[in-house]
Amino acid sequence: LVIGQEFFTVFVENIPLLTVNELNWVRRFITFVDSMYECQVKLVLQLRKPIDEIFESHGEQFDEVFAFDRTVSRLHEMSSESYLSKARQRRRARKEPISAKILLVPSLGDESRKGRRPSVAGRVPSKN
Repeated sequence: LVIGQEFFTVFVENIPLLTVNELNWVRRFITFVDSMYECQVKLVLQLRKPIDEIFESHGEQFDEVFAFDRTVSRLHEMSSESYLSKARQRRRARKEPISAKILLVPSLGDESRKGRRPSVAGRVPSKN
């Protein structure tokens, strides 16, 4: 949530394809997108496939499957002109620019994804 409160635009790269075998990652991704949505952050994602295809549930019925569908819907809304307009208004209301790069490393429970390190970078342009 702090990332969304401090940055107007957040870039996330190296998002892997997800399955029910990575439910922890799915839950974290859902929570992250929810947080960015609530903070009206412009979110830029680098994906291997279209957002509708990055979570493969294989027809299994987990709560995360339904939650991920809602997340996909939010991501589509976050690309709408209405949402982006709100994000621009939030940026204009802020006085000082902030710029940073943050590297997020998977937790110990994510050993199966070793070598795939998602990273997040945010940048706020200065007013000219």
